[in-house]
Amino acid sequence: MGLRRHRARPRRQPRIARSKSEGVVIVPTGLVDPSTGCLVIGGVRVFPVTLSNGPPVGGRAPDGGDAWAEVAKGGVTFLRFYTTWVAEPAAQIATLVANLNAADSHGLAGWVGLDPVDYNGNVAVLEQIVNAVKDNPGLGAWKGADEPAWNSRPPVEVENAYHIVRELDPNHPLVLIQAPVVDTEEFLPATAPNVAPYTQGTDVHGFDIYPLPPGKKP
Repeated sequence: MGLRRHRARPRRQPRIARSKSEGVVIVPTGLVDPSTGCLVIGGVRVFPVTLSNGPPVGGRAPDGGDAWAEVAKGGVTFLRFYTTWVAEPAAQIATLVANLNAADSHGLAGWVGLDPVDYNGNVAVLEQIVNAVKDNPGLGAWKGADEPAWNSRPPVEVENAYHIVRELDPNHPLVLIQAPVVDTEEFLPATAPNVAPYTQGTDVHGFDIYPLPPGKKP
């Protein structure tokens, strides 16, 4: 995982932050804690256990209870909200704000996707999205271009979008997730050199290894 350090302005703690007596260590405000690799939100070290995607807002657990309360009780801290953004995103932003507010009320944080404005050069829409939710207490992190090496996204555009997000919102990390392969014919495994061109466009670099196929249970 590639990590870069950035300084960030203090902001109020999201509701996922718990008191020091409950075992969460308060650390200087940043984006990634270099000693552990944990995300840092509002000065609080947070280990992201993420559902990508989780149950829908208002969904029910098997026992009929609130699904988000159930996953939070089980240790989940983040839910991914993945929107394919359009040129007029007002309605999509309204939905995202509602989801983040609901996440915050459940003690969860949102991992907010920025595809495709995180690589297509549509700066106006990117800025509109970031400015709309950067101070929402339910925001936990941004998700940059999805599998950019596999999808052949221009590294320079991914990096440019990263710097725009960072300038507008210095308080939340941006995460890039790569595919585990880089070749669509022979499915050659991705290596560090394959994804190296994207390291300047992210705070956290990861791979989407899924141990279970969709719909399967352990």
